[in-house]
Amino acid sequence: MIDAIIAAAIAHIAARQGVAAPLGYAIPRIEPFDGQVNEAQMASLMQVTPAVFVAFSRGSGVEQGERRKWSATLSLIVVTRNLSTPAAARAGRGDEIGAHRIAEDLALLFERQRLGLEIDEIEPVEISPIIPGWARTQKAAVVGLTCKTGYAVALPGAGPDELDDFLRARFDLDLSGDGQADSSLTIDTRTS
Repeated sequence: MIDAIIAAAIAHIAARQGVAAPLGYAIPRIEPFDGQVNEAQMASLMQVTPAVFVAFSRGSGVEQGERRKWSATLSLIVVTRNLSTPAAARAGRGDEIGAHRIAEDLALLFERQRLGLEIDEIEPVEISPIIPGWARTQKAAVVGLTCKTGYAVALPGAGPDELDDFLRARFDLDLSGDGQADSSLTIDTRTS
């Protein structure tokens, strides 16, 4: 499901960027991001800006009956570059859009969206600067937008139809508390 959410998020941005689209400006580079980058790769990331990279950040799950409910956190990483100053990359200058505005616009774009998937509504929760050392030397701004959502998956073997040959269960009961079985109970899982 995580890959489906990332792909749907990329498609959601791509369909809404452009001068005549809801964002009102182009984002020429929208890609998934695995979170692993070295300085050599940074040069290629800087070649086309503004750019948005979508990454899975973290997830946690809790069992709820026959399902596991997962909460998922996504990071939308906005990269802009302005050769005059890093401040212009953050705030924009003239008709160039800055990283802060793109992050704010993406927060509005994702607010309460499900992206056509069986997920909880997306909740943008944080915009924060990401300040790697290379950003200053490249006159770039990198800003992260954190979004949360959730989804549920069925647990294998949780439903009665998945018990297959499991026909009977026996429970030994210690009613007196002495560590010895005082009684036992046998339950048939199939009525026929």
